[in-house]
Amino acid sequence: GSYRVEARLKSAASLFEKVALRGKRADDLLGLRVVLDGYREYGEAAGGLPRRAGDHSRCLAVRQVAGRLWGEVAFSDYIASPKANGY
Repeated sequence: GSYRVEARLKSAASLFEKVALRGKRADDLLGLRVVLDGYREYGEAAGGLPRRAGDHSRCLAVRQVAGRLWGEVAFSDYIASPKANGY
């Protein structure tokens, strides 16, 4: 299937909040999102659409490639445990 890559820089306000207010390290200045076409979200927030077989393994395979390119980083698996807001 096809895909698209989206990137964003963390805002100065977000960095200030993370470092000064929460006392955390700012080691995630750039956010990267890879969107795989054909993926369907599931749950009420997404209209109850079924998830296609293999979607989770496709996403984890992309994560493995990113890990080989840039090193392993912590991540939240919102496919296995989706947020209540559907994100």
